[in-house]
Amino acid sequence: LLVGLCFLLALWAYAGPAERERARAGGGVLAAFAAGLLCKPVVVTLGGPPDIVGAMPSFIGFHPSESLVVMCLHGPRKRNGLTMRFDLPEPRHHRSLVSEVAARVTRERAGSVILVCYTAAGDVDGKLPRAGLVEGVVRHLVARDVGVVEALLVRAGRWFSYTCTEPCCPSG
Repeated sequence: LLVGLCFLLALWAYAGPAERERARAGGGVLAAFAAGLLCKPVVVTLGGPPDIVGAMPSFIGFHPSESLVVMCLHGPRKRNGLTMRFDLPEPRHHRSLVSEVAARVTRERAGSVILVCYTAAGDVDGKLPRAGLVEGVVRHLVARDVGVVEALLVRAGRWFSYTCTEPCCPSG
């Protein structure tokens, strides 16, 4: 809508002045077109875990640590909506965080989500850190008909998948 308005403004700026003033009006036309281009939404296609991990700090404005980031996705093209960051709680508080995440995602009416857990913690009993937390969030969301596109761990500059068991996915 804003792009269309800027386009009409550019046409008005071009058509308004008399012939002898057209050269001077060229700057206004150019400025209106530039404003229209700046108003266009930026489309970012996330093709997989490396793209998600690389782009997530841009979505939340900083590089998270000891955090769970939840990006809500909408529609068949999975356009991003609300992106939330939660401090990782002590394990005894995992259940309340799981409930809070599920409630907020439900209020957002997301069709699916991307989960990214950022922590420096090591594996626990052969499982990725915070696996219980992530599995709880996945279980609660799936029960509410919300799909989980990816559930990733980011640790020491590398990513690991909580859900993929294929040989191509890095595991702990």
